[in-house]
Amino acid sequence: MFIRIYSIAKTLMKLKVISILICIGLCFVVVSESNAQTRKITKRVGVTSLYPYSPKSTYSLNDIPINIVEKVTEHLKNRLGEEFYKKLKFSYGVIVNFDDLKRANPTANYQWKVFTYKLEYQFSMPEVGIKLYEASIWLNEKGDVIREIDLPAIAQDPEKAKIISVKDAIKIGKNNNFSTNWVELAYREEDDSIVWQLRRNGNDSFSYRLDISAHTGKILYSVGFKGIS
Repeated sequence: MFIRIYSIAKTLMKLKVISILICIGLCFVVVSESNAQTRKITKRVGVTSLYPYSPKSTYSLNDIPINIVEKVTEHLKNRLGEEFYKKLKFSYGVIVNFDDLKRANPTANYQWKVFTYKLEYQFSMPEVGIKLYEASIWLNEKGDVIREIDLPAIAQDPEKAKIISVKDAIKIGKNNNFSTNWVELAYREEDDSIVWQLRRNGNDSFSYRLDISAHTGKILYSVGFKGIS
């Protein structure tokens, strides 16, 4: 009888240890996911479709005419300043051949001016929570800008080189009675600013968003909207 009780007690102890280990593992996952939301935020460049035409793509500026590269480089340095420009890395490019585009879709009538070159750049600032920020600029066949890069004109306003951390943005939200479910990163053209977008789902079937300047911490925009059911 004593041996049986000892065996049961030993088994229970093992189960208790296993339960503790499982709990530790689950807690680690939760903490890890929470940290991920404040350390690994990414802003992507959207895809521009010219279907059924498929433009040429490249991962190297060597595939872009040198006069175009020189022109866009000068433009970006003038807009962003030398120091911030050094943070950028070319990541991807799209090249449109208008003869091929017309052959693929002779009746196309786009609501926007089609670029000859769409060039994408990226930078990261993990110390403030930016894993990756992607930005794009559209150029015509001469290298003139037809859609500006979605980064602020830092050369004209050097304070915009500073970016507050996502953790600070979340604190600002809390101080303004805005609890956050998740955070996104965006460029707000109206203010020529990078913004932390705090988002949450309400109990009223509405979703809420708070845009906070990533440069000053100022609240720039707030909105609530109901999804289509």
